[in-house]
Amino acid sequence: MRTNALSFFLALLLRASLCTPSPRASRTESTSCSSSSFSTLDSSRVSTVRAQKQGGTTLRARFPAGFGAAVARRWSEWRERAGKARVVRLEAGCGRTTNRLATLEDGSRACVRYGVDQDQVLGETLCYYLATMLGIPNVPPLVLTKPDPFGQQWSAARDSIEALNWSSDAIVSLTQWVPNATRVSIPVQFLRRLGKGVLPAPLTMDNMTSSDLREFKQWTDLILFDYLTANFDRVASHLFNLQWDRRAMDRPTNNLLRTTKGDLVFIDNEAGLVHGYRVLDRWEYLHQTLLDSTCMFRESTVQRLTELKRCRSAAQRLRQVYQTREPLALELGFLSEAQMVTLQNRVDALYRHFQQCARVA
Repeated sequence: MRTNALSFFLALLLRASLCTPSPRASRTESTSCSSSSFSTLDSSRVSTVRAQKQGGTTLRARFPAGFGAAVARRWSEWRERAGKARVVRLEAGCGRTTNRLATLEDGSRACVRYGVDQDQVLGETLCYYLATMLGIPNVPPLVLTKPDPFGQQWSAARDSIEALNWSSDAIVSLTQWVPNATRVSIPVQFLRRLGKGVLPAPLTMDNMTSSDLREFKQWTDLILFDYLTANFDRVASHLFNLQWDRRAMDRPTNNLLRTTKGDLVFIDNEAGLVHGYRVLDRWEYLHQTLLDSTCMFRESTVQRLTELKRCRSAAQRLRQVYQTREPLALELGFLSEAQMVTLQNRVDALYRHFQQCARVA
């Protein structure tokens, strides 16, 4: 059944037209491999998406130069505030039944992830820091804490903590809550309905508005990010469900929201990096299918992945950023040696994909 499913998925996705990737994807950068060469949301780079239009005209969509700095500042401010704010109420919400939606003393909200095991909290946390390394602003900011019912931060929610049987020694994550967000389906630039099934629409600039293009570049970041982290609990699970549900791709995508401003939010990344690598053999053919579906990527994302490939330091850099910014990092732990190798191998695989895209463009 796996062979038949793979053939169906390939027929479904790989017939889409390919777009030209960033030319920097196929050449080696000359900067040094010191830690200072790895910027996180570097505002000096302008995000660019290039795609080839019919007739050979190149369309370039630019985003403000201050985009990265503004996101980094908002993330830092939120983490500083949420890490110290008192939790005044806990209620059901934020997905898994062990999680809770917290109201903070300033009236803002945050998702509290109390994992079935600490690997879920670790996966969510490392995915956030990997997103900062890649300059992907779609993963909401996160901070780690312990739900001590007798401590100042959590004392107002003591009854709820005791009712939930949470351990005061457990490490939980607080993630920014996104208000008024809506569910998201895969855009028509990837897929179109035909009869009872779903088939790809040709991807050209003629059938994409500026709004379509803005969202599409976020979708390609999502494909790269989920491939890198082996997160199966988003688009890959929809592909898997096509085996028995021919309309699976029409349904809202798991763990993905859209803000009122049109930004995609990659939520609930607990399956990434840790658990995703543990079950990689089961899902890899779907991750590869999604990756093979496009050759159009945001230039700044390609640049950062190219740096990590050239320096072969993806896991080392991730650990440095994570341990520098999280006081509880040493207690929560990090990737195993095998998982660190897997991360670098997936960076290398993405680089090969960029080179292949450059050859066929």
